[in-house]
Amino acid sequence: MPTDPRHPLRPDHPDFDRLSEVILALDAEAESAQVRDVGDIVATEADIASVSYMALQRAMRIDAYLFVHGRDIGKVELAAAWMEGLVAGIRFERKGRE
Repeated sequence: MPTDPRHPLRPDHPDFDRLSEVILALDAEAESAQVRDVGDIVATEADIASVSYMALQRAMRIDAYLFVHGRDIGKVELAAAWMEGLVAGIRFERKGRE
């Protein structure tokens, strides 16, 4: 993908293109009528109970760090972001093998 003059800081690298494809597909999946929430998307790639547990553990760690630094973000939002990131990573890696 050539550098877009509207986004001069956007990387011009195949990894960015691959990651962008994964994220756009996740967005489309999340916005479709077939998917209710991030848990449904996660379940297509990994055991939802394991991922949910790990996501909440990571969210608590991040939340504690942010609290110490005077910032507050909800644990549920952090966990959902972590879960989506895990799925993105799985799909990014898979796309690299195509």
